[in-house]
Amino acid sequence: MGDHPCPAWQVCHRLRWVYALMRGPDGEIVRYKARLVAKGFSQVPGRDYDEVFAPVAAHTSIRTVMATAAKKGWVMDQLDIKTAFLNGILRKRVYMAQPEGYRTGAPGDACYLYKCVYGLKQAPRVWYQLLKSTLAEYGFVPSTADPCIFVRHLEGHLQCILLIYVDDMLAVTERQDEADAVKAQLKDRFELRDMGPATHFVGMKVERDIAALTLTLSLGAMTRKIVTDYGLDAAK
Repeated sequence: MGDHPCPAWQVCHRLRWVYALMRGPDGEIVRYKARLVAKGFSQVPGRDYDEVFAPVAAHTSIRTVMATAAKKGWVMDQLDIKTAFLNGILRKRVYMAQPEGYRTGAPGDACYLYKCVYGLKQAPRVWYQLLKSTLAEYGFVPSTADPCIFVRHLEGHLQCILLIYVDDMLAVTERQDEADAVKAQLKDRFELRDMGPATHFVGMKVERDIAALTLTLSLGAMTRKIVTDYGLDAAK
């Protein structure tokens, strides 16, 4: 991000701070998040962006991968890419107003974005393309059934299944050292949060009994939130 006068022909997009609570599998607060978000509704197709579509793993794919890991007793670790969208390189010229509390350069200077910020319409697609090309360098191939399931074979051996849901990942491997090797590669390119064995994923609480080769999924926290949000707990 650099400071430049915004050209008269170019729109300088506005922004806002967004604050959120990140919750655990039982609805407990695990951390507070503040994020600078562009007001992407002012973007114009063709001028500010082209394609915007970015896939996410289907819920049937998530359950299938989890069931496979449970049935075979494989490692299933959860990973989180911190501020994933900020890694994507923009191809279109995009200007954004300077954030509140940050002023530099001459009066009227705006931020010329080299990389994506949250809120830009093309940010999810740019992130997915970057992640896909990075995984290809590491030998991962997307599944023909779901573009967010990546598989790597090593010497004829299925070494890793990597399932992607935006910036959340499940790494499924036969052995822990194989999972650790994948994490080490990803940490070379991205700021990665290693959350260990999966306990919750996209709103689902995950409970495993490795000895019995079983896995239980529940949506207790999400259900309680829906009940509270819609006032169903007060309904008679």
